[in-house]
Amino acid sequence: MPDGIGTVLDMGTGAGLLLSGLLRRAERVIAVDSSTTMLDMARKALGKETMRCDFRLGDLGHLPIADGEVDLVVACMVLHHLSHPAEAIREARRALRSGGRLVIVDLYRHEDESLREHLADLWLGFLPSEVERWLREFHFAIEGAEVVGAADTLQLIAFEAQKEE
Repeated sequence: MPDGIGTVLDMGTGAGLLLSGLLRRAERVIAVDSSTTMLDMARKALGKETMRCDFRLGDLGHLPIADGEVDLVVACMVLHHLSHPAEAIREARRALRSGGRLVIVDLYRHEDESLREHLADLWLGFLPSEVERWLREFHFAIEGAEVVGAADTLQLIAFEAQKEE
């Protein structure tokens, strides 16, 4: 993520673990989550920097964001918690300004069913081809994609894409 970004959207901010890092590189962050408890935790975790962070309660399939309001969307470890992850990608596109960027980090497809019970995972990760299909469907140009981690552990998939016109 380059320095000097205007507004970043943190989709599914949860406890706000990314917010400090995002604020080091952006003028402003919009943190969206569907849980008031998580938004309260994120506010507390951020401390004094909350004046540059706008906390919004909302569904990731219907973001409380104006069209073209943000320069960058980050969806980190959130898609596997959503009933319809493709809707979040569609909404990310709507929220992004022309030429804006989307960064996705999520679980690579795995077989650990215990995560459904322990962490409320709805999906056991994704194949890169699934995420690529969604990105293309919603008119993103994929600029980078990789699988991270050893094959004998839970792996991550990471994508960087740019909104096409």
